[in-house]
Amino acid sequence: MMKKLLFSIIIISVIFASYTLIERNQIVGQNNEVELVYDGKGLDKLMAIAPDFKLTDLKQNGVSSVAVYEQTLQDLLETGRLLKIEPAMLSLLDQLGARISTGSQLISGNGALFMTADQVLKAKFTKIKPLLEEKYQAEITERNGNVYLYFPRWHEALLKIPFGFSEKSIADLIKAGLEVVPRSANHPDSLMLLRDLSSDLATELIIFDGDEITGYPTQIDKTAEILQENGIILGQIEPFIAFQAGSEKLAKLLDYNLVRVHSLQQKEMNQHAEKKIVDRYLRAVRERNVRVLYLKPDLTSNDGNLGAINQQFLKSLKKSLLAEGFSVAKAEPFSVFAGSNLILLITIIGIIAGGILLVNYLSDFAYSRWTIWLALPALVGAVVLLMLGKYILTRQIAALAAAIIFPTIAVLTGLTRERTGIIDLIKNFLIVIGISLLGGLFVASALSHSSFILNIDQFRGVKIAFLLPLLLLIFHYFRVNGSKNIWQQSLTWLESEIKYKHLMLAGLLGLLGIIYIGRTGNFPLLPVPAWELTLRSWLEEILYVRPRFKEFLIGHPFLLLSLWIPKKFRSSILYIPLLLLAGIGQVTVVNTFSHAHTPVLISLLRVIHGSWLGLLLGFVLVVGYQFLVKYILPSLSTGREQ
Repeated sequence: MMKKLLFSIIIISVIFASYTLIERNQIVGQNNEVELVYDGKGLDKLMAIAPDFKLTDLKQNGVSSVAVYEQTLQDLLETGRLLKIEPAMLSLLDQLGARISTGSQLISGNGALFMTADQVLKAKFTKIKPLLEEKYQAEITERNGNVYLYFPRWHEALLKIPFGFSEKSIADLIKAGLEVVPRSANHPDSLMLLRDLSSDLATELIIFDGDEITGYPTQIDKTAEILQENGIILGQIEPFIAFQAGSEKLAKLLDYNLVRVHSLQQKEMNQHAEKKIVDRYLRAVRERNVRVLYLKPDLTSNDGNLGAINQQFLKSLKKSLLAEGFSVAKAEPFSVFAGSNLILLITIIGIIAGGILLVNYLSDFAYSRWTIWLALPALVGAVVLLMLGKYILTRQIAALAAAIIFPTIAVLTGLTRERTGIIDLIKNFLIVIGISLLGGLFVASALSHSSFILNIDQFRGVKIAFLLPLLLLIFHYFRVNGSKNIWQQSLTWLESEIKYKHLMLAGLLGLLGIIYIGRTGNFPLLPVPAWELTLRSWLEEILYVRPRFKEFLIGHPFLLLSLWIPKKFRSSILYIPLLLLAGIGQVTVVNTFSHAHTPVLISLLRVIHGSWLGLLLGFVLVVGYQFLVKYILPSLSTGREQ
């Protein structure tokens, strides 16, 4: 009776949680505009080696913006717009009547002198003259139409001083109908230049350059102020592409007025085939709510005209985006979203009900009043955290609890059900998947907040969520198949005789554990092998959304086998690996929904594909097991008797 009541509470809680998920899906679905931004440095290189490639080619093929970088002293020297005057040249300047009063200091090696005749650069030097004089004690002198910039205390680090953005490049882009996206770096002077640019240029999107945002670590609030005053949207690069320190704080100061950006490294663009690159960009848009694609040109292709090749890539990308229902236009931020605290509390009640079920699976309390009272401190704790304003922490704790509880009770529920035939087997399999899916929906509901949807905050405790359910399954195995006194059973095991097969089994489990944990988390320790990448692409092409390997290749097939094996064989020590493999699939089902930046419908479709594929492969294992039991093992037994 109590078990049915708890499951009823879980179902009711999921119904309420689904309201939040529907609302979240509607908000995410409102923004289907994907903006194509072209890298300015890559564009300059492409146009230098492929003169037939024009700015108008970008506009015609869906690109709306070009990213421009701050010019440093080093850049001005490399492009020839600025000339460094060596000491040996001073006598020539004297003869030209352009003697610099500080020339003697320059000869002594303490300073450095630069000259330019560029009219635009001369105007820029004049504009930032107060900053250069105050901060670097620099001197700016004009002689015979040239401007001389002198640093009395020179150091190579000063080559990184920013001198703003190229006015000519910006003018050319605007003339071609393209918008400008600044790539501001984090230099002490960048904040002032950013303020000037924002007031001079009607830019609407900014993508910071380098591994720190402008103003990090102490002036992020000033950066936020500049962006807010000028209505500028933050383009946040996906952290696994390029983590930028300070971006999370800036995003919250901007009240999530941002769009997610996906980019490729230049070497990837040069090496990969067009289809592979297009597929990667599509996956970012489809599965991770990316709305800005940062594009770089192919600069090394030998397949023909380089300009035509890059134009063809843009056409293919635009066509593919349109085919999937997205529009190629200026990206807009998602509306700020936070699921209601009331529904969050109802979600927590459902998770607590699952926790009570789990406690009774793992103990002898049999739904006593003591276990019911476990709900009270958990619920009170959640209310207190919400009253203290710890909304994000409360959601993270609730999601982690659901990710631990529900895959465990899913497997244990399946193993305690009767199985009399194939129909019962399939029914039990679907019940297990269904319970895990309930846990996944609880996780998704708990993480329904803009901070998680935009990947500012993340699901915490990934490795705990992957490991603890498996440990609980092992605990349940020993509790059911050993002495009720786990401590006594452990002491008995320590006295047991160890054989080679035990060592081999322990080694195999250890290896699987390393691979399992090493492949989990946002930044996995083990790389994905080439064959798996190829299979992923193939599945994605056929199914639109690929299922997760740990589900359909490992977890679900072995779950079906574990449900099929007669109960009398489940007490064997060899059943432990099978139990763990079955658990992996359910842990992965729930974990799929912890990626809050992925649309819920995409996660649901991923689980569905994993389930039917896993069911098919599971039947292969069941048939193989039956063949082994009916033909192979009896023949081996007969052979030994003879």
